[in-house]
Amino acid sequence: MAYKKQRLLKLFFIFILIGVIGACKENPTQKIIRKNVGKKVSMEGLDSVRFLNSILSYNEFRKKYQYVCIIYIDQDCSVCKTKVLEWKMKRDLLKKLPDNIAYLFLYRGDRPERYFSELSEAYELTKDDLDFHFFFIQDVGFKFVSRNQEIPQMIIDASILIDKNDRIAVIGSPFFNASMMKLYEKVLSN
Repeated sequence: MAYKKQRLLKLFFIFILIGVIGACKENPTQKIIRKNVGKKVSMEGLDSVRFLNSILSYNEFRKKYQYVCIIYIDQDCSVCKTKVLEWKMKRDLLKKLPDNIAYLFLYRGDRPERYFSELSEAYELTKDDLDFHFFFIQDVGFKFVSRNQEIPQMIIDASILIDKNDRIAVIGSPFFNASMMKLYEKVLSN
């Protein structure tokens, strides 16, 4: 009888262990994220960064910030316009992060002046809204996506944090959830 109890107990622990191991398996999204963190992002061909009414070179811009959060927006994407508003609304939350980060809206399209004019009118963006480490760069000729084809579009669309070597440090926006904000804080503090 004691033998059967011992055997049942062992089987019970084996099933628990299998359940725990099974629960720890990565889902497909986690695999994609793991495969892309650390990948080099090509910023080649993206030359002029806009900040308010001034323009500076990408190299000059990168010297000022150790980390850059790239927020990809497409002129033909109506959801992308809401990204700018979302980032504007979360500005106070972003102020809690270290100031070694810039937020770079990477605009894919051929009409940036018109696009940002429409955004400013639609969302009542002011100079103060854009004066918070918010920069804009145009992806002329769609070079960014074509030079970064090994990075899935879903990763690019989710926003990415790149380090001083243009390698992906974090995938996703810092205000997605509390865990993501903590991850940003941890990465930016190193």
